[in-house]
Amino acid sequence: MTGTQRISLCVVAWFVCAPLAFAQRPGVTRDAITVHIMLNKTLFAFGEPINLGVMISNIGTQSLLIPNRLSFFGDSQGELTVELTSDSGIPVSGIRMTFECKDYKETKLTSEFVLADYILLRPATSYTQQISLLVLFPELQPGSYHLKSSYSAGLFPLGCQRLKQEEIDKFPLKAWKGSTAANDVSFTILPKATKR
Repeated sequence: MTGTQRISLCVVAWFVCAPLAFAQRPGVTRDAITVHIMLNKTLFAFGEPINLGVMISNIGTQSLLIPNRLSFFGDSQGELTVELTSDSGIPVSGIRMTFECKDYKETKLTSEFVLADYILLRPATSYTQQISLLVLFPELQPGSYHLKSSYSAGLFPLGCQRLKQEEIDKFPLKAWKGSTAANDVSFTILPKATKR
């Protein structure tokens, strides 16, 4: 066997065995990840963008799949549910959207689907996504606010489609599934600047 042939065999072995080496074994627990909400500051001018940093950390011992997109509205596999209250404790209303399907069509669990919508988060690593709070609350007025949130995710296709459970069980890489609370954050929107 030549040196080139040995290298080729090693490369093939890596692509065949790597998914199994990083596979999540049955029994993915909800506490395998933590979610931390971050603001780059706590004081904002009126109308200034308020972007939340959502850091998802794998604190477990095995690699797992998490969605590579995040939404407030359930139109992605990762969803951030938030509760915003004013400084006096009054809930702030935001935009609401719902997606309902009367009939679901079964679809195949393919590697292409996973590569398009998920990332593999290895143990002791984190993945941070940005999401604009003003998408959900476009008319925030000056004042102080308190934000509570939770993150939920799973392995499923978008639209009126669903996967067979046996295909999910047989897939070598397992996704984190469930809902977990994130930390609370507070911020203040300053009064509108007065013209002189």
